[in-house]
Amino acid sequence: MAAGARLLEPNHPAVVLARGLYGAKDMYAAEAVRHRLSLDEMLKVISGVRSAVGEEIFITVGVPGGFTEKQPIILEDEDFYNIAQAGADGLYTHKTTLEDLEEWVTKAHKSGLLVDAYIAHPDDKHLLGIPAKTPEEVGEAAQAIEQIGVDMIGLITGMTYEGVSVGEIHPQVKERVLALANSVKKTPTLADAVSIITFGGNKMLSDFYHELDFPEQIGKNIVIPDSSNKALYLSEHGELFCYSGIYVRDKNGVSFQSWPYYLWGKDTKSCEKYIKGFFMIRDGCILLTEFVDHDFYNRKRYKQLSNYVVRMPVANTCYFGIEKRIESNNSWYFKENEELSRACFGLTYCELEYLVKVYAERLGICNEYMQYPRITRSMNRDNFCDITGIWIPPKFPYIAFNNSGYSFSHVSLYGFYRHIGVMLSMGSDTIASQIFEHKTFGNEIISRIKQIDDHFPFEIKVTQEYIIPEMYVE
Repeated sequence: MAAGARLLEPNHPAVVLARGLYGAKDMYAAEAVRHRLSLDEMLKVISGVRSAVGEEIFITVGVPGGFTEKQPIILEDEDFYNIAQAGADGLYTHKTTLEDLEEWVTKAHKSGLLVDAYIAHPDDKHLLGIPAKTPEEVGEAAQAIEQIGVDMIGLITGMTYEGVSVGEIHPQVKERVLALANSVKKTPTLADAVSIITFGGNKMLSDFYHELDFPEQIGKNIVIPDSSNKALYLSEHGELFCYSGIYVRDKNGVSFQSWPYYLWGKDTKSCEKYIKGFFMIRDGCILLTEFVDHDFYNRKRYKQLSNYVVRMPVANTCYFGIEKRIESNNSWYFKENEELSRACFGLTYCELEYLVKVYAERLGICNEYMQYPRITRSMNRDNFCDITGIWIPPKFPYIAFNNSGYSFSHVSLYGFYRHIGVMLSMGSDTIASQIFEHKTFGNEIISRIKQIDDHFPFEIKVTQEYIIPEMYVE
């Protein structure tokens, strides 16, 4: 209040997290169990906040049933009356259908409560509003919400997770905000920046982008380079696009670490009859996606990392990473950019080697004759992850928990990170978590793995049916 805030928003997931209820240790976990908090507990919170701030502050509240919950929670007219009596001025809602929202507004207004409702992108990790994918759909949703009688209409933006600089706004978000503001007639509008949507941005890489002395291009103007080795782009928001091959429509289908000469120098729209998608590496996972000139990506600015190379394992080493090629005294040498390596492979080779060694020493096999799990690669065979089913192409690193031919002899980097993530998700007091807490270096690795999630809004994880379609299609 001393800073000048005039509106407060106590809500049930925030209360769950603040109190550490039901094992919630971050907002992702709190969102999953928020419905378990009782309305009586929220009434106490509302009453307490009102007592603390006085009558002049506007309090809008999120209560169980006000969002689209995992389990149905029905509030009656008496409940809305009690919310108002506890000290609330309005209801902060995240309904995802117009029908639910209309019923909520009718009941709230009977008790003198205002309602703010939201529009969200359907690919958000947690849907927190009426779904609208394009700016046009945002405008249509805003008009429908206004017709219902909502008192404030908001847009879930996700800017907190975008990696943009202070004062800036993601171009896609800006279009949606303008569509909202220009579509309603009288209802006040607002933007909520803390929804859980991400476009893969990275603050350190965003800063790195602005330091690079490379030409800048709008995505729609970038053409397919003459080699997949040159298809390495960094967006202004710190997203790494590491393309590693192409999925073409001819009989050869998959082309990893290369693409046909007849695509060189062309935009993808003129080549649609040839292309099903591009392979891209992110967090150690092979994804099928579009090129940077596609509508998903083409409004952003990019710099091609022309003097960087992606290293893959070879016959005598499993090392991988992204390195800068540096010229010195008429010779070349290479230096790893660890942040780029992490964006591509999840961890650097040294970090993963350390983690796998700790796992082997404490849970697996580690002696002078053998180590399991260990980092390895296949030089000629396509393999598939025994945990996730994700494609592991030749010369791509993976983790072996056993000899080839046995269960879990092929675990993708991404599958391994998810496996470790499951072990860590049970809390810091478990034996599984304590195994990996090992000095500062180890804790930094664990922190990085916790950030690797299963959210690829514009990409498809490449599995066996894409690589060997004849096994699945008659």
